[in-house]
Amino acid sequence: PGTAQIWKSGFLKNDFPDAAIDTMMESFEKAPKPVKSPVNPRADDDPAEQPPNLTFAFIEPLGGRIGDKGSSETAFFWRDSLFSFTFIGVYPPGDTSLADQMQSWTTGFRSALKPYLSDGVYVNYLQDDLPNWKYAYYGDNFHRLRAVKRAYDPDHLFSFPQDLLQS
Repeated sequence: PGTAQIWKSGFLKNDFPDAAIDTMMESFEKAPKPVKSPVNPRADDDPAEQPPNLTFAFIEPLGGRIGDKGSSETAFFWRDSLFSFTFIGVYPPGDTSLADQMQSWTTGFRSALKPYLSDGVYVNYLQDDLPNWKYAYYGDNFHRLRAVKRAYDPDHLFSFPQDLLQS
């Protein structure tokens, strides 16, 4: 509660090398850290009062039963992926300087990981800066899902910048 967050993710290529893990570790060493407490301005003078660095990542294992269906049998296209990697930059919402640094860091981190990521991104982890988000989220299922959206939400009640009816 009370934090701002920037999420970036992607499906790791199934044969990602040790260099991918090295890139993750190196990127986290460069993560911006909060330098002042939003509730205790004197925290700058006392290291024990510094706000915690809450930036983190997780790898979700996929595979198993997910692969029992073909990529066109359900909405979820990326059934051959074995791992989803997500990292989250967390910062106090009022710290605009840290927000800018965090945006830069997350963009750079995802760019550094690009050689180890497939073209897909889990749709539950929306990212406003994906150049080909339709394919990244939905793969070859985008047009079929768009038709379903038109049939079941003709008034476009459920809308957001990257929904199925956006161009």
